[in-house]
Amino acid sequence: MSDRASRLIRLDIVAAHSHLLVACSGGPDSTALLYLLADAALEFPLRLTAAYFDHRLRDYAESRSETALVQRHCRRLGVPLVCERAPGGAVVEFARTHRVGIEAAARVYRYRFLERIARSHGCSGIALGHTLDDQMETQIQRFFQGAGPSGLSGMSVARPPYLRPLLSSSKRSLLAYLSHAGITYVSDSTNESEMFLRNRIRRRVLPSIASVFPGYARSLAVLSEKMDFVDEYLRSEATRLIPIVARPNDGEIRFDAAAFRDAHPIIRLYALFAAFDEVAGSTPFVPLRLPYRAIRNLVRGSPDWVEKAGVAVRVAGVEIAARPPGSICVRVSVVFESEKSYLIVVESTGASDIPVGLDVGSVRIRVSGATQGGDVIIPVSGFPVVVRSRRPGDTIRSSGDVVRIKEIVNEWAVPPFERWKVAVVQDRSGIAAVVEPRTNRRVLRAPDRAYDSPGALIALAIHEGTEIGNQL
Repeated sequence: MSDRASRLIRLDIVAAHSHLLVACSGGPDSTALLYLLADAALEFPLRLTAAYFDHRLRDYAESRSETALVQRHCRRLGVPLVCERAPGGAVVEFARTHRVGIEAAARVYRYRFLERIARSHGCSGIALGHTLDDQMETQIQRFFQGAGPSGLSGMSVARPPYLRPLLSSSKRSLLAYLSHAGITYVSDSTNESEMFLRNRIRRRVLPSIASVFPGYARSLAVLSEKMDFVDEYLRSEATRLIPIVARPNDGEIRFDAAAFRDAHPIIRLYALFAAFDEVAGSTPFVPLRLPYRAIRNLVRGSPDWVEKAGVAVRVAGVEIAARPPGSICVRVSVVFESEKSYLIVVESTGASDIPVGLDVGSVRIRVSGATQGGDVIIPVSGFPVVVRSRRPGDTIRSSGDVVRIKEIVNEWAVPPFERWKVAVVQDRSGIAAVVEPRTNRRVLRAPDRAYDSPGALIALAIHEGTEIGNQL
């Protein structure tokens, strides 16, 4: 590796790995990363696998051209490549359902893909092509969003499973490297669209900052280092002062309520953030960050709520609750709802007759293992089971054919303004049933499915204007 190339990449963090998954989009940053890592692999034992993900947010021809270029680069370097496309409309629907931007939704889908491929291929780390320019944009964005030390420190060079070997290099230096080596790349058309916040920061905010503070890049680098120190200290103190006392399952953490009550508010905040991060990582249904505004009253002043059993707050797919005797529980919430969409996660109904309930407009849904008169009984292939509103592209098998749920809803003549209430029952084998919410409660079950847990079922009651069961 030439001196010029070695100055662009953090070889110290790369050398700690034997097999890296390289996220490659075909753009200049990830293409430079792929070639620099391939060069590094000639000097010390390092296997590479590349991964490309199509979010299906752009013109099909553009995505195909991009994919073809990544494939040519990988063939030239002898690097195996894994490609995948998101389901049509999935990213946009995810953004709408979870009330986040398209960028955040795309990142969730992309990172899920990368982590899954890394596990299946035995990779010890996932290399991302973020640069110094990306770091500055991230810090500016987080500053105006009211971030704390963790956010203001920016992206980490290495936080398992991710590493960012190019984080100290500017985009300009990487473009010069590609030009000198004669390496081609593509320019993503969405990088020019001001529909995305990061693009607006790059095109509008940073030039204005540079005109007033010409040395802002160095200042942000110093800020990142300082905030990293603060964040590391607060994380360690939160772990020491508010210890975790139990992990009943993958989606639940409990820590001592007295220790939480006696700690400083910033330590309480970090304890909740850490618990949320761990719980959120245990399920695909909680992909988002924990908003400070939602837990502000839980950490400020005297937290009397820790003495009262019950849910204190339910937000972003997680609930925080006081549990006797003397513990605070952070766990995946079985209920998630937003404007004109809903999702209920049913972990199990085998031993409990207590229903999980949710009001959806004028419709009330109850999911239980105990049946009542008028319930729709749906066999499932095991738990967890999701009962949710329908999404673009949903399909179900019917009489040997795969049918779009949109066509079924049309056939049932559900009014357009009521269609978001239609319930889709999905288990780990796919969509098991579709139920319409009106009085006749029509249902279509997927036939000829393999059931890993014979006898597993859910009783689904979905009625309009009818009282059924208890609510959470």
